[in-house]
Amino acid sequence: MTGAGDTNGRDATFEDGAEKPLYIAALDGDDLGIMSALVQDAVFTMADMTYRARRREFAILINRFRWEDRDAAARAGRGFERVRAIVRFGDVLAVQSQGID
Repeated sequence: MTGAGDTNGRDATFEDGAEKPLYIAALDGDDLGIMSALVQDAVFTMADMTYRARRREFAILINRFRWEDRDAAARAGRGFERVRAIVRFGDVLAVQSQGID
C-alpha cells in the first residue's frame, strides 16, 4: 500500500494525513483487503457514482466511518466521525449494478 505526501521515503500513516487529504492506493490483493476494511459501512447515493468510459475510470464519493481513528477517539472521549472520501478504480472496461435502485 502506498500513500502520497512528504513521508521522507517511508510509507504514509494516517497521522500523516491529520487534517488534510491522504491518498492511498491498493497495489495488490492484500492492499485491496485493507481498502475494503476502510470503506466498510460507507454510504453513498447513486448520484455519487460516475463512470468515465473513455478514461476507463469508475469513482464513488462516499461518506465513510473513520475506522482508523476509532481507538484514539475513544481514548480522548470524543465522538466517532465520518469523513468524505473518493474511491476510484482504474482500467475499468464496463460497469453494472445489481440490486441498486
